Amino acid sequence: MVVGHREVPEMRVPETQEKYGCSLLERLNLQSCDGVTEAGVRHLLDSLHNLHSLEYHQVSSVLEILIKWTGSMSANQREEKKLNLMEVEHGFPYSLSPFSEQMEHLAHLCPRLTTLTLVTQDSIVSLLALFPNLSNLNVELEDYLGEGFLSLLEKTSLNHLSVSCSSDPDASFFPDDQLVQQGQLFNLATLSVGLLAPTINKLSVSGCGLVSLSAVQRMELVDRIGSSSWLRKQNWFSQLSSLLLMSYEDTTVTINSVLLRSIIKSARKLEVLNLEGNFGSFFTDTFVSNLFSQGAFLSLHILDISACDQGGIPGRVPLTLNTARTVINRCPHLKELRMSDWNMTDLQFQQLEQLVVDNNWNLKLTRRLAGQG
Repeated sequence: MVVGHREVPEMRVPETQEKYGCSLLERLNLQSCDGVTEAGVRHLLDSLHNLHSLEYHQVSSVLEILIKWTGSMSANQREEKKLNLMEVEHGFPYSLSPFSEQMEHLAHLCPRLTTLTLVTQDSIVSLLALFPNLSNLNVELEDYLGEGFLSLLEKTSLNHLSVSCSSDPDASFFPDDQLVQQGQLFNLATLSVGLLAPTINKLSVSGCGLVSLSAVQRMELVDRIGSSSWLRKQNWFSQLSSLLLMSYEDTTVTINSVLLRSIIKSARKLEVLNLEGNFGSFFTDTFVSNLFSQGAFLSLHILDISACDQGGIPGRVPLTLNTARTVINRCPHLKELRMSDWNMTDLQFQQLEQLVVDNNWNLKLTRRLAGQG
């Protein structure tokens, strides 16, 4: 090849690279590539043998494409085919949701899967234990939190878990033999994780949805959260570094205060505490002071207690300047304190800001009020 007056040697593309493109590619994001078809995605999955993560959701998600693909394979093809995918996402909107046989095929196809985002039903959640390396799960339950969720916790060793459920008893369909109830989502989820998944590192629970009565009874939920002595004896959540609980502003769903105190007291490695929703009824100066007296919050980096994320209204959370000062003075690793809904005046917040400046602390104070730009 001649460039200008010089002859430049031809660059030879290895045969495998010429055939498959970037053969060593591990991560690929196609979220804004509207022209990429399902056939194109399937070709990438089949060709890029080192691919760990493919972000794509047009008409179908990657999980739906995998379901269709395994469904078109013969038994021998399903037995032989293996992908190196480690992350898969399946969210809204979707046209296919995996059932038991398909989940078995997917587990065989993706044996290295570690991270899964999924919208499904409780009965399917237990089948996620078929993925031997699953450690990070983000699941949204369309029906309720029940025994499928408990079964998953018993059979896996999850590090990160985010579970959301916002089902409506008037709009959801349930089998005739499945009894459900409202108001216990946070209690059942956290207590179950504490007892069945002791090594959990990050936990997020959100929504206002339903739980199955059978799961409530199996975990002896009512008796356990009603027993202060039992909760005080629990030595759980020893590896927990992040806890996020988020209910909706227009509901009264919350968590049992004694249960939450037990969790925070035991979580000596807790770095991030984010409570959003109806927790202000008990998360008071006295509540926080009691936790400090039991040695809590010593590893805390971020504290965020609010009613919602749409801008604060002072007083919706009854925490005051006293708690703010206590947290700042007694949390040596604190990096950010968010106080948008706290019972605090503009002047008091400005005094805290000046305190941080005067001491040259590496600390961010946040107070974003409703109506502010």
